[in-house]
Amino acid sequence: AETDDGEKNAKDKLQRKNLDMIALNDLTDKYSGFGKDTNHIYLYKKNGDKVDLGVESKQKSACLILDEIINIL
Repeated sequence: AETDDGEKNAKDKLQRKNLDMIALNDLTDKYSGFGKDTNHIYLYKKNGDKVDLGVESKQKSACLILDEIINIL
């Protein structure tokens, strides 16, 4: 979860930790965050791809993230 420079921080952490993928929960989006029923998730992949999972319920967001993880295995 990020409130400032989310994309930059996600990309930096992705590279610094040599991850295959990182998820950003953009807390600047009015539909995301603590006390909300939804999140707006972006995935950043090692290959440079950015995937916008859109505004979804927290449960649906988790399922979409798992689908992306399975697809990169």
